[in-house]
Amino acid sequence: MISARRRIETALPPSFMHRICEALLEKGDPRTDYKLLEHCKGEFWSTTQESWAGYAKHEIWAAETRLWELRREALGPFVHRQIAFVYVVVVRWLEAITAAGLVTIVPGRFTAALEQLHEAIQREESNCELLDDLDRSGTKEARRMHRRITEFRKLGYYPGKDPFDG
Repeated sequence: MISARRRIETALPPSFMHRICEALLEKGDPRTDYKLLEHCKGEFWSTTQESWAGYAKHEIWAAETRLWELRREALGPFVHRQIAFVYVVVVRWLEAITAAGLVTIVPGRFTAALEQLHEAIQREESNCELLDDLDRSGTKEARRMHRRITEFRKLGYYPGKDPFDG
């Protein structure tokens, strides 16, 4: 049986990406591929929901509440930052926790949507330049975000070695 903590750890990355897609859709940039964003947002939402398989309704409600609180704690400091910056932070964090073995990302809907979103972003040269400009500070913030996540209510999310320690 998968623990509630582990389910939330599994749901957090697609939940982050879902929120990024929501923010991009809310922004209303005319260059945005809305059909692709809606598709990715749906895939991220579905992947998040898969984490609750086998749970009763009251357990799903409790887990989702905890997930949204954790997501708010992790992304809260970025509320007034560019969406591109938040994207860099989340991608760098995801790369770090995956490389450190704290989470395993199984190829599927989540990875396919992540790749589609990344490819769409990369199509615009100005996006590539912006992401490059934000990379260094985004990586630093990913480390801080990871700390907020691991310290959230002392619940021990993603225990083990700090993925940002070289």
